[in-house]
Amino acid sequence: MSTQGIISSSPVFQPDKEKDAIEYKTAQEKGSLSKDDFMMLFVTQLQYQDPMSPMESAEMASQMAQFNMLDLMYENNEAMNNLAKTYQTSTGLSAVSLIGHTVHHKADSMVLEFQGETRELFLELGSDAADVAIEIRDSSGKLVNILELGSEPEGRAPVQWDGTDINGNPAEPGKYYIRASAIDQHGDEIDSDLWLPGRIEGINYQDDGSPLFRINNGSVIGIEDLLSIS
Repeated sequence: MSTQGIISSSPVFQPDKEKDAIEYKTAQEKGSLSKDDFMMLFVTQLQYQDPMSPMESAEMASQMAQFNMLDLMYENNEAMNNLAKTYQTSTGLSAVSLIGHTVHHKADSMVLEFQGETRELFLELGSDAADVAIEIRDSSGKLVNILELGSEPEGRAPVQWDGTDINGNPAEPGKYYIRASAIDQHGDEIDSDLWLPGRIEGINYQDDGSPLFRINNGSVIGIEDLLSIS
């Protein structure tokens, strides 16, 4: 019996474009294949295979194993995302208990509440420094004062700004930006950070649920910027 008639008389599979079309929100999504895309390819491959040369059972088993592995990877990825969301929610709720606590935190600015106020901050050095200076600038970026500290040992040490400008006049109340710079005996820059004391007075939450702490010294910081809590 001729097989030509059988093949030509069989209906040709025509995908329903409206039913099977996949809509993509972004170009990045269109450029990648999802789990559903892989399954559609597999089903389409079965529908279009040559009936005179069907897929070998071993080959089909291999492809099914690959699809099962892909499905497991997607499930694991979803589970990890859910775990991350749960952790963020837990962190956000735990942060509420820190309101009212005294903290030391990394800072690049501070607020002078009244004229002539003395502000205490802490300098932390990664290694011994031959020369250290702290720049204080106003909200427009204008230099207000420079605290010349000279040589300082590795570690953390308190520093005071008496609230005056470079000419010794009282600085106006407001927000001031602070930056430390330090070099070693060879003139190479070394790691330096500035820390401020304060009290947590409130919390803001970011889009991902992570907390931002509002400090009574005017700073808003993330939990990674906290040095100590008491």
